[in-house]
Amino acid sequence: MDNNLKDLLKKNAIYYTLVPSVLVINDPGEIIALENYYPNNNDEELNLSIALSIGSNRLNSKCWISTKIDNATDGSKPLYHSPYNEFKHNGVTYYPYSINTSSYRILGILNLCDGLYKFVKEANR
Repeated sequence: MDNNLKDLLKKNAIYYTLVPSVLVINDPGEIIALENYYPNNNDEELNLSIALSIGSNRLNSKCWISTKIDNATDGSKPLYHSPYNEFKHNGVTYYPYSINTSSYRILGILNLCDGLYKFVKEANR
């Protein structure tokens, strides 16, 4: 994993693990799981874990969230995408989603995760 990304996660006290490739089939990227993620505003309302596929210096469109949300009609929201397959890691079940990562560089990972957190929080209301 990129050292700048490691430093960013460490600086923000984000606990992460690498997901073994045998758990996620057909993904050429490296999968990291951010366990018990919450935004910097210390909103610990949700117990949410997020796994992301990282390619060479970019975030791939695959992600997995520890909460299953039905597809939204708004195309800007993450879409449940069963072909990516769900998996279980460290006792957490991750459900597959497709997300638009075109505006995020690898070091924008926390902004992306904040948006995913907000999506799940709003969907659970």
